[in-house]
Amino acid sequence: MLGQAAIAAALFTVVLARRRSTYTPTVLLVATTMGAGALEAAARLTGRPFATRRLHAIHALAMGATAVGCALTLQRMIAAPSIAADVLTQLPNRLFFREALARALRRANEAHVGRERTLVAVLYVDLDGFKEVNDRFGHDAGDRILVETANRLRAIVPAPHVVSRLHGDEFAILLDRAASIRDVESAARRIAGAFARPFALDEGHVTIGASVGTSIADETSDAESLLAGADEAMYRRKRNRSGL
Repeated sequence: MLGQAAIAAALFTVVLARRRSTYTPTVLLVATTMGAGALEAAARLTGRPFATRRLHAIHALAMGATAVGCALTLQRMIAAPSIAADVLTQLPNRLFFREALARALRRANEAHVGRERTLVAVLYVDLDGFKEVNDRFGHDAGDRILVETANRLRAIVPAPHVVSRLHGDEFAILLDRAASIRDVESAARRIAGAFARPFALDEGHVTIGASVGTSIADETSDAESLLAGADEAMYRRKRNRSGL
């Protein structure tokens, strides 16, 4: 039987983790004090059981962090605003993406000396109909869709380009050193087309669409403005398709 303190700590961890697509130092520090079983028990107490594999991932991540130079690693985690990877999809998170984008823009500006500038572009991807599927079939089904979405995006846009999960059902792709605007547009079409194939769930097959917005950098662009431009382009595409 779990003690009240362990349940309270585990419950606190679950609540924090549910609100974030990445896991903060607070979550990981609490997770190191208990086993994954305690996390699952606390999740059941909330009435909305958290995905088992994600709970185990939290605990494994926490224990891995403490195993490698416990004090030093945790100190670095506390100092950092976030961890660089999304635990569910294993994609880079928003912080990592912003830093990679800033580096790509600096590199493009430095390389632009007496010759044509290489293209840096951001594609912003938002899933259409995800909320309805998540509400109907539950969070485990939603998690499977997010993981499969990450796999499809990685297959279309392999390294050295960066595929990131920003939060929820929103993803971003950094195309670094794209050859032409046509290549950027082609990547956007391939991404949208990848969602024509249904997602296989235990409950059956479901179809999720994707709205894709693009933004191409110029010499005045910074990471925030480029990401915001791609976000706005995605919402324009979504509104135009819905007739709003």
